Amino acid sequence: MRILCLAVLLNTLPQLLKKFDAEVRRLRELEPDTHGFVLGPGTPQEMRGYSFRCLCRPFDRATYMNAAQALAESLRPDIIFFRYPCATRQLLRFMRAAPPVIFEHNTIEETELLHQELVNERLWGSASLSYAAGFCGVTDEINRYELSRIDHPAPTFIMGNGIEPESVPALDFHAPQDAVHMLSAAHFSQWHALERLLAGMARYQGEARFVLHLAGEGPELEKYRIIARQLQLGDAVRFHGQLDQEALRQLAASCHVGVGSLGHHRIHMIQYAALKHREYCLQGLPFFFSGNDVDFMPLPPFVAAMPADESPVDMDKVLRLARLSEEQPDVHRQMRQYAEDHCSWQSKMRRLHAFMGEVLTARNGSLPPQRPTLEVEGPAPATVRPLLTLPASDAPSAEALTAGLHSLLRQQYRGGVTLCRDVAAAGPADWLDQIRRTWEEISPAYADAPALLTLPQAGEAGPCASWNAAAEAPGADGYAPQWLLPLLAGDVLREDMLEAPQQAVRHQPEISCISARTSGPDGQPWKPRGFQTLKLGREEAEACLLVRRFLWQAVGGMRDCQPLGLTDWLFWLGCLEEGALRRSLPRAGIVRAVPAPQPLAEAEEMEALSQMVIRRTSVFPASSVIKAHEILAGTAALRSPEASDLAALESRWPEEAGWFALYRGLLHEGAGRLPEALLHYRLAAQHNELDWQPWLRMAHLHARLGQRARVADDARRALELRAGLEEFLPAGACGR
Repeated sequence: MRILCLAVLLNTLPQLLKKFDAEVRRLRELEPDTHGFVLGPGTPQEMRGYSFRCLCRPFDRATYMNAAQALAESLRPDIIFFRYPCATRQLLRFMRAAPPVIFEHNTIEETELLHQELVNERLWGSASLSYAAGFCGVTDEINRYELSRIDHPAPTFIMGNGIEPESVPALDFHAPQDAVHMLSAAHFSQWHALERLLAGMARYQGEARFVLHLAGEGPELEKYRIIARQLQLGDAVRFHGQLDQEALRQLAASCHVGVGSLGHHRIHMIQYAALKHREYCLQGLPFFFSGNDVDFMPLPPFVAAMPADESPVDMDKVLRLARLSEEQPDVHRQMRQYAEDHCSWQSKMRRLHAFMGEVLTARNGSLPPQRPTLEVEGPAPATVRPLLTLPASDAPSAEALTAGLHSLLRQQYRGGVTLCRDVAAAGPADWLDQIRRTWEEISPAYADAPALLTLPQAGEAGPCASWNAAAEAPGADGYAPQWLLPLLAGDVLREDMLEAPQQAVRHQPEISCISARTSGPDGQPWKPRGFQTLKLGREEAEACLLVRRFLWQAVGGMRDCQPLGLTDWLFWLGCLEEGALRRSLPRAGIVRAVPAPQPLAEAEEMEALSQMVIRRTSVFPASSVIKAHEILAGTAALRSPEASDLAALESRWPEEAGWFALYRGLLHEGAGRLPEALLHYRLAAQHNELDWQPWLRMAHLHARLGQRARVADDARRALELRAGLEEFLPAGACGR
């Protein structure tokens, strides 16, 4: 079976990378057709030397889920082993179309997530998890929690954190006999709870002497210094700071006992799987912890468990552990053998691989047939189909058209990108005749010139139909292209224009587009005035050229229902809203100038932008949306479409009915026709149950009409859909 291992790692701590690397390597030993990818904001330097590949991108969960979708579509795995990335709307969309997914859960999410991530988990978590084929939890406690979030049984597998035996050598112990020496090596956090051990040392009244060695840093370390001084422990607590690997091994070899985690109950976990415990076991250092570690149940004789509470550590238990090597000289070898049998990644992934087979067999009746192993390091080049369309202004001159076609045919395609065997052209019939003649004149000069595919413009369908038709039409080889490169007829391209994204396209399959600047008549970047907009890329890159097909399908392609022609803006804001595009466009890019929209009077431009803003409320802050309301409610006499024009647009785009109703309501409100405005706001709310705007407008209109009870209901509904609207609601609306 083909396995795709995915991990979204927002924190590139070495222990997280090493864990995922070990999982991928050991699975690949069992199943050669295993492919591992880390998605996150790390750097290539951090990811060197691992068995997985890393798609390093700035933090944005939507980007990472797009990458996961692209990988699933490209590799077509039989099963996906996915380190749970935390729930988002994009995760739910991914799960609905993905092959069987086994989620790996390392924690109880609701105990650790904060702020918006916790809100997202509560909104999308259960729905996303309901599509999972199985759960692999670090503990049984975690598996029970995940099962409680769905309404049907699902197979589970317990897999505590593992370790590579070769990474931890056995120690040659030479502990001094002046005291019982204890080691705690960690990045000290609240769940280490070493104040319990310090309290136990201070309370101890026996004859033995205890010395605690602390190696490492962390937020809790200074607190331990203070407590040690307050308890007057003096030289019994020794702070070593951050040690290199060899120095840490020498320190461990001079100790009798290892100190594990004593405070996981503080983060509501009684069961857990601490890496440090596995290191102690491989080293042969007896150790103690609190609660239950899943790989040490029942307790072996070389481990002691303390209560999972805030009580001081029982030092008599520690003393018995320290004397274990005197009573059982072979205990160090026994500990290492135990770790190899129960804690090694090799043994764990062997069991996980069997679990994956059981999941697929239960789903399909049998395991999938053997497929050839994919060579992910050398995928086939992505095929690009250029699409030539007429600019919004007049058609280019014959000289400009010829120059543009020459520049296209001179393009240098290498490695990850290759030109389709045809170039598409879309437009009116007379223009297609002109470009066909020009193509026949110049293409014989190029030995590998592709064919010309002409797509007549379909009546009133607008650019959407032409662009999607070019993306879907089979070429000379019978296949549709993987990528679409929209161009305006007459564009003259640098010869190296498509060289820049070669590596990006080949090694970063999550990239969905290559950015280009939109410039105004003066050559300066064009940007809407008066609104807080998102910066889509370097130097205000608001348009895009090289587009993966699934991106078009996700947001419905180019739309032409924007009355004043800002179609590019609507499309790319739609990509942002649907999560099909991250909020900062890919860094690697083709950069070229794109003609600005036709000049508009400032008032007309503001009206057009206002229409855009009220249709994309998830992209803009509430203050910008309210400002758009104010503009539209006062500009009915400007270039607002006639009723017949709106009706024609609405019939063409019935899924936009909610926006048309809201827009009509604002125009009626601006003209003082409040009953008509209320009617259209109610229609807008019915069409889109998640839009808070109609409820906000109804609250204001009901306040003007003196209907206080309805004001309170409208305000409550608006606040349910969009937090933080209190300042925009009528006075007193939130207090009822």
